[in-house]
Amino acid sequence: ENLKSSIIKEKIRVEGFKWGEDCSSLIRLNNGQKFDRIIMADTLWLQDQHENLAKSCSELLHADGILVSTYMHHDDQSNVAPSFFQIAHENYGFEVSLSFPIDLCANLCQSPDGIRRRNRMG
Repeated sequence: ENLKSSIIKEKIRVEGFKWGEDCSSLIRLNNGQKFDRIIMADTLWLQDQHENLAKSCSELLHADGILVSTYMHHDDQSNVAPSFFQIAHENYGFEVSLSFPIDLCANLCQSPDGIRRRNRMG
């Protein structure tokens, strides 16, 4: 509903997507290009989906792109978020840097922190 009345509605499109599924439809929506930035909020609390989430991010993100994730621990599950970062690093070659607290706008516009994609061959 918010997008219907927004002045930027021509520039934003909302698409459903299930982590771990084929990403080609999302890449087609971006003129066949992978994304420079992925911004995730509150996506890490389902630990059984970390592999799917990291896989999708890897497939969607440009080789030198940046993934920014904001999260909070739910029900004192302080080990849940680090599990995602470990999978993203070990299985998909992401470089992980953590910032507390994070100023999202400053980081995206000036010197991004978050998860940075390593340049990989192949």
